[in-house]
Amino acid sequence: MPGISDPGEDLIKLAIEHNIEIDVLPGATAFVVALVGSGMNTHKFAFEGFLDRDKKIRRSRLEEVKEEERTMIFYESPHRLKDTLKDMLKILGNREISVNRELTKKYQEVIREDIETVINIFNEKDVKGEFVLIVDGFKGEKTLADDYSNLSEREYVEALLDDGMSKKDAIKVVCKERKLKKDVVYKQVLDL
Repeated sequence: MPGISDPGEDLIKLAIEHNIEIDVLPGATAFVVALVGSGMNTHKFAFEGFLDRDKKIRRSRLEEVKEEERTMIFYESPHRLKDTLKDMLKILGNREISVNRELTKKYQEVIREDIETVINIFNEKDVKGEFVLIVDGFKGEKTLADDYSNLSEREYVEALLDDGMSKKDAIKVVCKERKLKKDVVYKQVLDL
């Protein structure tokens, strides 16, 4: 029974709460199979599970992990795959990605390319099945995004709002990246 990012996790918690003994047996776990087959760094990785359905929350989470140096692992459903890939390209940049569909099943498919190429591939075909996305970790210097580095704090918040982020999350990102206190940025954007 799957137990990672799966309802099996809830069943296990319930069994433990009711003092029911459980035995966990090893088996094929989609993200481990995808990670090993990706050709990316397997020494250190970050399992992120499913990104939120809400695009603002999803984008905010991607902003939080954009400078993560470890290989990142995401699960995604077929009806959100294209939007997630577009958000990844915009926020994470055109990194290497391994897109894994229906692993260990009859119609298994693995695509190892950069994010932009994968978007073009899926624009030409129907998206079916469950996906594991293995995304290469951040390789550059940890600095402000080039698109925003010349903007004032107010302009930076406005740009993030235009990208669909909530005001609260935009302020949080600007504060974190520019190492500012929340009230300093908040005063500059009160009227937005």
